[in-house]
Amino acid sequence: MKTKIPYDVQRKILLELLEVSKLSRASLAKNIGVHPNTFPRLLEYKSLLKAKHLISIVQLYNSMGSAVPDYLRPYLPADAMTEAKLKDQCSKIQALMQIGCTIQETAAALGLNITYLQMQLKTIKPMQDAADMGSALLKVSLRRALFDLAIGDKNPIVCMFLAKQYLGMADRVNVTSDGTPLQMNEEEAARIVEQMIPQYKSMRNILSVSTTTVRLDSGNGNGASAGLPVIDQPISEDRLLEQPSVGNLDGGQ
Repeated sequence: MKTKIPYDVQRKILLELLEVSKLSRASLAKNIGVHPNTFPRLLEYKSLLKAKHLISIVQLYNSMGSAVPDYLRPYLPADAMTEAKLKDQCSKIQALMQIGCTIQETAAALGLNITYLQMQLKTIKPMQDAADMGSALLKVSLRRALFDLAIGDKNPIVCMFLAKQYLGMADRVNVTSDGTPLQMNEEEAARIVEQMIPQYKSMRNILSVSTTTVRLDSGNGNGASAGLPVIDQPISEDRLLEQPSVGNLDGGQ
């Protein structure tokens, strides 16, 4: 880069940017990293653009999909970002944001100063869009994983979480008249457990016969009367619960 950019080149590029970008003077000043009050001084030959401002101008042209004017190129710093470099940087930012990296972690992965990266994300629209897209895709991946666990794997915890989020379901908490949750002491908890023990034993007794299948014999010559239960082959507990004849062993209808 030459020592300084001539005033006539500076004025020409700023006026051209105002026309091409359709930005106001204040917005353009913000995009190239100068204070809005300084912008008129740049046009009046009272202040010069610095190297960082020229880099921002190149990045602004890249974000608009336009080529940098040839008359400006001799005055650009060596590290001015080309269109190819910008696309590569945006791709890396999106990939890092997609796996949940913070700005600090993204800057470290790219080998950049965190303050410099923050400035780029604020002033360079393609980088802003890449960061936003990466964050959005991260959320999409997490949602897909949640629904796969709930619907595909039938994970009860995830099902309950999604039911609360999307179906409006909620845990019911018993409260007193003043709205405070009911507190259960050890004696009340023990009483409830004692009441549940008979139900538990009853269920265990029912499931204890799950090693056999009970069927009603049709009475076709095997020595048993038609309609009486006959022991057959072992089955699982799940299959036992599907047998319609189990509920009728006590003679009920």
